[in-house]
Amino acid sequence: MKRNRLLHGITAIALLASSMSSAIAVTKIVPGAKCNKAGLTASYQGKKYTCIRSGKLLRWNKGVLISSPKASASPSAKVTPSPKPTATPKTSPTASTSPAPSPSTSVEQSTPSPTAQPSSSHAPVPAPVPAPVPAPVPTLTATPTPTPTPTVATTVSMRIQAPLIERNSDGSPKNFYDYSSNSRASDWAIYYGSQLNTFLKHLPAGQSFTISWRVTDASNGAALPNERVWLLVNGNSAGKQLATFSYVLNTQAIIIPANNNSPTGETQIEGVTDSQGLVSFTLTNLNTSANSDPCCTNTLPDPNTLNAFSNISLTTKRPYTRENRDFLWADFVTGTITSPPSYSLLWSDEFTGAGGASINSANWTARYCGQEASNGGGTCHNNESQYFVPEAIALDGSVQGNAVITATRITSPPTSGSCLNVSNNCSFTSGRFDTQGKVSFQYGKIDARIKMPAGSGNWAAFWGLGTNIVSEGWPVSGEVDIAEQWRFQSNRNTGAIHYSTGAAGCCSNHTYDAGDVSGVDYSADFHVYSLIWLPNSISLAVDNVVFFTKTATSVRTNLWPFNAPIFLILNNAISDQSNSFNPWGGWSSSTMVIDYVRAYSINGVGTVTTG
Repeated sequence: MKRNRLLHGITAIALLASSMSSAIAVTKIVPGAKCNKAGLTASYQGKKYTCIRSGKLLRWNKGVLISSPKASASPSAKVTPSPKPTATPKTSPTASTSPAPSPSTSVEQSTPSPTAQPSSSHAPVPAPVPAPVPAPVPTLTATPTPTPTPTVATTVSMRIQAPLIERNSDGSPKNFYDYSSNSRASDWAIYYGSQLNTFLKHLPAGQSFTISWRVTDASNGAALPNERVWLLVNGNSAGKQLATFSYVLNTQAIIIPANNNSPTGETQIEGVTDSQGLVSFTLTNLNTSANSDPCCTNTLPDPNTLNAFSNISLTTKRPYTRENRDFLWADFVTGTITSPPSYSLLWSDEFTGAGGASINSANWTARYCGQEASNGGGTCHNNESQYFVPEAIALDGSVQGNAVITATRITSPPTSGSCLNVSNNCSFTSGRFDTQGKVSFQYGKIDARIKMPAGSGNWAAFWGLGTNIVSEGWPVSGEVDIAEQWRFQSNRNTGAIHYSTGAAGCCSNHTYDAGDVSGVDYSADFHVYSLIWLPNSISLAVDNVVFFTKTATSVRTNLWPFNAPIFLILNNAISDQSNSFNPWGGWSSSTMVIDYVRAYSINGVGTVTTG
């Protein structure tokens, strides 16, 4: 889903700007297209448009209607084929106004007019008919609906109520796949609103389903009754949405076509919310086994490859209104539909407590540098440039509750701890803590929500070692790097498994498999780093999006060590400063902030042992 194929409008054509006035004459305005100067205004097709700032860019807004004595008294329900479109383009930092309506098929329901008249979806002002003039449009008279009551909300939330989103104890959906934090779903969120959610749902091909939204004022949660809204079907996804539907309007079935050509060739169905802010639409999918998808891939759908995919959302079309939307990515499949895994919380540390207090010693041990296996598996093995000291680890006392590892640049050694750098060149103190001998984990889903330290030189990690490391040694015991970041690459997260190729001892028998994911700056906000672990299988994920998977049959050994318990480790080391890899970035201190560590069973598989 590429941004330049999703935006409503790339260019405003043939702008004829006057340098002497803030009002300009134009041949055409496309809402959302770039403009040249904040505050410029222009009139086009019955609307007045203003050039506004959206994030770092200047864009034309959606416009406001200009009063006209010839405006139609009331719109009539209609089905309008798409005209030939013009060229078009886990949460955004700056929400923009809601997207403008695009060339589309629209199905409108409103108070009937004695004489059918062409009207825009924002009656009462009719829009000029584009050239060339399309074939005559069939007009359907709709059952009268309540006259929408204007509201003053400037931010509107539209949340899916049906199909019901059932949630696990970790907050993840039981019956949907949540892609809200995935870059493909979030990189275009800025063009819709600050609270975008994207859910994938497998639905049976060829059957009817009802989708409902609740529309509220985002500022106070109050329902917005009698709100005029539009269901958007097959829109904004690379023009490769091949699902087809029928929709019944006043006992007549209207076909909603597939959208093969235009990212803005969506179908729009009008509705009005009830007294509780609810609005529902029942669609019948028309795909068959010949043109649907096999169930189920459990991966992010790619509109370029799926046979029966549809992007479905809701909009109010109100100018100057931010929309906190839920998007439903519906994939229509044949075969037995299985739900996502069920997670049950087994154990957690939320790091709550007074500011400056130590972490819970029943769960964790803070370490000094020392390479004995009994010292958290051995610490400071990699010619690092820090002293590990317990004083570098403390709770922050916040309402949320965090554990903070503070790395500090020093000019003299601390009163305790050892430097294991071969050149005895340790210019930092930092922290490491682990659950060895206190809490062990075997299978399940293990999450840590972390805000990574900023600045080159930091080497932060969330990882695990086999509890048998004292008796078996490394790498025979196995190592799982759930998240590892050299902070000179601020937007790259790596993960790996380390294991033995056969012989005992260390280290000629050591090998590993690794993967990585690049995204946002991981020090700018919290992200959830996950180990998804079942017998003979390990996957690693960031924000619930898997980027690495290995199984017992896909590694380069017949000795799979990852069916045995592990203990967990959190630390921020400082890379060896005698070489140019990940050099110190000139900072005096940095912080690695851990919100929580949680362990869940997966469909009942997973154990946590304490003591």
